[in-house]
Amino acid sequence: MMFARRFAVLTLLLAVPAFAQAMPEALPPPGAAAAPVPPPAPPRPATVKVRLSTSAGPIVLELEKERAPVSTANFLRYVDQKRLDGTAFYRALKFRADAPLGLVQFGVRGNAKRILPAIAHEPT
Repeated sequence: MMFARRFAVLTLLLAVPAFAQAMPEALPPPGAAAAPVPPPAPPRPATVKVRLSTSAGPIVLELEKERAPVSTANFLRYVDQKRLDGTAFYRALKFRADAPLGLVQFGVRGNAKRILPAIAHEPT
């Protein structure tokens, strides 16, 4: 009986290193893991800036010429030919009160002498 007990203990002691090698590595503590690196921000599209002078102060428009080349060229044609001079906004808003970004909507409103030929729809 004593021999069997010693044999069992010896077998278990010899098996411990084998079990230890098969154990997965310990996980790092929850706060110690490195935060994943966020992907780099996509590059900003190339823009053309146009400064509008209004009775409420200047507004700078940024036209995305890479994403909307036909629309940008058409708008610049209106600007260069002064077809938008004296035009009123019919909608103007800020996206957020604390941000410099917003939206303006204006146009020549049916004045045939100021309207250029239509351009094809350009999805962006």
